[in-house]
Amino acid sequence: MDTDYSLQSDGSFIIKNYNTKYPFSNFLPGVAGEWGIPMWVFYVNRAQGIASFGIKDKDHSIAEFFPANNAYSFTPLTGVRTFLKINNEVNYEPFCVVSEYKREEEMVIKSHSFEINKINKELGLEFNIKYFTLPNTSVGGLVRIISIKNISNKEVNLQVLDGLSKIVPFGLSNVLLKDLARTLEAWMRVSIKDNLSLFRLIVDPKDSSQTKFVEGANYNYAFYEDNAKKVAPYLIVDPAAVFSYDTSYSSPIAFFKKEFSAPLSQITCGKTPCAFSYFKWRLLPGEAKDFYSIFGASFKSELVEKFSQNINSAFLKAKQSENEKIIEDIKSNALCVSSHRELDHYVKYSYLDNVLRGGLPYKFNSVSKDKYNVYYIYSRKHGDLERDYNKFKLLPSYFSEGEANYRDINQNRRVDLFFNPHIGKNNIIYFLNLLKIDGYNPLIVKGEKLFFSRKEAISILKQFGIANEERVISLMVCGFHLGDFFKLFKEKGISIEKRQLLASVIVGKASRETLASHGEGYWIDHWRYNLDLIENFISIYPDKIKDLFLSKDYCFWDDEFRVKERYARLHLKDKKVYQWHCVEEVPSKKDEINKRGRSANFLRDKKGNIYRTNLFEKILTLILNKAASLDPEGIGVEMEADKPGWCDSLNGLPALFGSSLCETFELKRACLLIKEILDGLKAKEIVMSSEVFSFYAKIEKLLKGYSSGDDKRRDFNWWDKSNLVKENFRKETFKSINGKTAKLKAARVKEFMNNLIAKLDVGIKKAKDANGMYSTYFTYELKKYRLKNKQIEPVQFVKKALPYFLEGSVHALRTEKDPAIYKS
Repeated sequence: MDTDYSLQSDGSFIIKNYNTKYPFSNFLPGVAGEWGIPMWVFYVNRAQGIASFGIKDKDHSIAEFFPANNAYSFTPLTGVRTFLKINNEVNYEPFCVVSEYKREEEMVIKSHSFEINKINKELGLEFNIKYFTLPNTSVGGLVRIISIKNISNKEVNLQVLDGLSKIVPFGLSNVLLKDLARTLEAWMRVSIKDNLSLFRLIVDPKDSSQTKFVEGANYNYAFYEDNAKKVAPYLIVDPAAVFSYDTSYSSPIAFFKKEFSAPLSQITCGKTPCAFSYFKWRLLPGEAKDFYSIFGASFKSELVEKFSQNINSAFLKAKQSENEKIIEDIKSNALCVSSHRELDHYVKYSYLDNVLRGGLPYKFNSVSKDKYNVYYIYSRKHGDLERDYNKFKLLPSYFSEGEANYRDINQNRRVDLFFNPHIGKNNIIYFLNLLKIDGYNPLIVKGEKLFFSRKEAISILKQFGIANEERVISLMVCGFHLGDFFKLFKEKGISIEKRQLLASVIVGKASRETLASHGEGYWIDHWRYNLDLIENFISIYPDKIKDLFLSKDYCFWDDEFRVKERYARLHLKDKKVYQWHCVEEVPSKKDEINKRGRSANFLRDKKGNIYRTNLFEKILTLILNKAASLDPEGIGVEMEADKPGWCDSLNGLPALFGSSLCETFELKRACLLIKEILDGLKAKEIVMSSEVFSFYAKIEKLLKGYSSGDDKRRDFNWWDKSNLVKENFRKETFKSINGKTAKLKAARVKEFMNNLIAKLDVGIKKAKDANGMYSTYFTYELKKYRLKNKQIEPVQFVKKALPYFLEGSVHALRTEKDPAIYKS
């Protein structure tokens, strides 16, 4: 065992000699409390750790975002640096990766912060750096506290240069940084006042005749204290004043010269700036001093200037404790006490990770009995240095409820009901309402917007003694995220005495509108996480099954995208048939949706009313769509919509008529769930739309034919005919439904489920090979086909099983409880 790695009793993880260890990346939580502006911060185990950070997303970086492999290389040069001139004799960079001195070093990783400790006994100096993000402040900030201690028996005189080698001015997007960084230097400006420097582009660099000034700013605020008085360092923003001709930033040539002194002649525009602080310290034997710096950003530069006026060491140390408490309070929801310390910490860290992707269900004080007061905060679309492809986003506002992908946010909320029973069925309604009538869902979930009528808005503002601010009223009527509401008050300089109570009133009384967008396509596995939500609800509220399944709380999501019919998805290339370009956008449907009012993205009937239904119909519609999407041998569910499941390395499978056994197991699970619910409900019939009833009846008829036949081509025939039924159903319901309903007898549904399960079992059995193992994924080659009116009509497919993939066995264990799989 490597003794350089150790887990401490408080959950912190220590890595000794971290610079020599295999590189890794990590991140700070990006949680700033209910009333704070979150920062995204990534760090690596090299030099001073901080690789890149910023506000909101990659387009608002302070230290440029780089993927992990580049971050490992660039962090020691363009990241945070500390240079010392010791007694004007020794030039020293204490945190460089390679050093001529023997040193003791360690990185201390905590869930809310991280530290770096170094001891250089030869020079008689000890260093400690602490990083954490500011909680509950009006601007976002990354705090860095560096402590230098004299551990020698002699007085030490230091000249210190500390800060960022390269800082990004506000207004410079990620793509411009990557492609036009040189050109955009012409727009860069820095302003310095006392211990505050502001970095921005002077105007928006878009090619437009309408000039727009950049209102936001990235900032660096720095100070130390001497005899309880705050002292401002000399701020250096021109890298040439530090590095001279060394444009690689390897060595601070200018600073290490003996004649270096401040003030300096600096260029503050037209070049990429740095953000250094220069100061002198005298340390007596055993004496230590702290230097404080904050790097952050705001979309309103005047907020930074106002905020920085009242910062001192006591304020930052209080914020450090507050930051720790916020994160530890979140983790304490999943308190675990066992005989294994590692497990106890693992459970709490895992819960925190769930919150970072799924959000924290924040419960406000109840002010309205007929509306739920749960509001999710801290959620975001995930991403990090290793997953550089993800366009992560942390909403830069109070409560910070950000957008995320459907699968990610759904799977991370599956545990929420256990920890927060007051959520009730809200998550089930939320995610099931995002399912379309074709069984798919939009990728990007954007949370819920709150809104009021104009009369309600004026009444609430009056209740809290707030003048009729037209901009605020307009926001409340048009729809808003909770954080945006209070952020607007801050920007307008309006003080609210009881803002927590106002937040409770707003969340409790507002109407809500679900927001989402199509994104990049339809994945085949998104729907299945809803089964976990339902099963978890039943396990906690078995007495509320009837209300869950039969109340009309549900709608079908509706947008302008649809899966093409089979003939339009098939393409001939190099004498082989492939399946691609499977999803299309229909402009006329988009125009129709744009004409709708509130909740525009819910399916309408012919009269334009939102069609409201029960959970039973939602699940049944899902089952019918997936049953009609089984592959030509009835084994896996087809990847008919351009995307595979969660595993991105399988992106090429849809073109090869790929299918997944995992979704077949999940389809069987859904059927078993419906059977169980029918037994518990004791309902004689279920009400549903006439279109879904017709879809059901046609699939039911095909299923009876399948069950009674033994034709070797019965699976292909099922594929051919059920697809046609499905396509007609989707065509019929794409624009609207007729609004008519039909009743389906429960006993008939139960028989249908038994027959469908029997069919699925036939396919599942085919997936098991001679070794008793299930293949998870399959591809199909279209060997025979007919050309009819230039359309490809499949006649015969040849199946190919892909190599074993663990997920297939996991689903088999979960659904089949197969002894052979247990043994394997």
